[in-house]
Amino acid sequence: MDQEMMAALAWAAQEGAAPASPGGDPTSLIFMFTAIGVVFYFLFIRPQRKEQRKRDEMINQLAKGDQVVTIGGIHGTVESVDADKQIVTLAVAPKISMKFNRSAVSTVVRRKGQPAKDEAGKEPAKS
Repeated sequence: MDQEMMAALAWAAQEGAAPASPGGDPTSLIFMFTAIGVVFYFLFIRPQRKEQRKRDEMINQLAKGDQVVTIGGIHGTVESVDADKQIVTLAVAPKISMKFNRSAVSTVVRRKGQPAKDEAGKEPAKS
């Protein structure tokens, strides 16, 4: 079989045929990586940044009287917010207060002065 391969290579050399480039066209490779990067940006990075902005806005708007849930699952009502130290004090039971980092607040269940919402995020029907 070695003789057949050598004969084929000799014939190709006589015909002036250059061996094919193993990498292909580099511009198509660059285009492919650029396209993958754009898809990755729109599917992962952009939505994550949008969610982060929304969360930062929610944390910055914390005020006394808001009912919140922490990332540890503790439900409480905001007693005070110290913006300088990034600390929020929650009343979790009568005469029991706990201090948390503001970033530990996971969700705001109800803002002060707003009616309670059900699990689907809608206000309950008034009868």
